Amino acid sequence: MNKGFTILLFVILFILTDCSEKKEKTNVSYEKKQKEISAVSPLQNQKLYYTKLDNYFNHITELFGETVEEVYQNLGKPKEHKIEIVKNIHNPQQKDKVHKLLYDGATIQIYEVAQDKKQILVSITITSDKYNLGEVNIGTQKDKLEEIFGPPSNVDNNIYTYAVEESESIEFVIKNNKVYSITLNYYID
Repeated sequence: MNKGFTILLFVILFILTDCSEKKEKTNVSYEKKQKEISAVSPLQNQKLYYTKLDNYFNHITELFGETVEEVYQNLGKPKEHKIEIVKNIHNPQQKDKVHKLLYDGATIQIYEVAQDKKQILVSITITSDKYNLGEVNIGTQKDKLEEIFGPPSNVDNNIYTYAVEESESIEFVIKNNKVYSITLNYYID
């Protein structure tokens, strides 16, 4: 047998053995990670779900905007911009505004305080799959929703509500086992 051929054969065997060992290490590492994930405590799971919900909530807020100006910048001019005059709950003599911006598949409501013109996002409702919201969109299966965000804080008929913070929640309306609409609520005082 040729000396060069023997060396080549030896190198090939060495490479194959080394790759096989790496593959075994990779599989062991993956399996170990899966076990670690499975071993997460219920409290850690809740924190994980909360973090995902909070990130999702913030992503949608950034995507749409928090003021009338930001919404116009992010989505363009709405099909309709309605303004309702309302009494301020702390000062009934003061007349504030609620801006309702209507787009194809989305409605955004923003409260404007008359005294200082401060604008506060009240809600964002999405009913179209044309908006890419991340892991959960219009049309996402209900099972996938719960897999991603865990069990809802409340279920009323077909409305799955997830409390994000004390003053924030997300409502998913489910029809035919799919997400039909998504509403982010900001509770203002």
